[in-house]
Amino acid sequence: MESDTLSAATVQQGEGYTNDCAYPLTDPRTGRAAYSVADVARIMGIGSPAAYELFHRADFPAIWTSPRRVCVPVQAFYRWLNETACMGA
Repeated sequence: MESDTLSAATVQQGEGYTNDCAYPLTDPRTGRAAYSVADVARIMGIGSPAAYELFHRADFPAIWTSPRRVCVPVQAFYRWLNETACMGA
């Protein structure tokens, strides 16, 4: 059974990437350029409340489009995930 989640480990160099960056510009499965709170929760295997906490962190690259709508660019999300994992935070 194929997993429904996409982890940073499954991201590979190829179409949809910048030449100088190992992080995708768009989601390899959907082609979308940004993730919602629900997307981040699914990818990370956490609940929506924990995902909302991430979006409120100062170091998380969230983009608030209105007081109630927020997203994170795919490339910024994977960069943040890698940097956070490397720092052990």
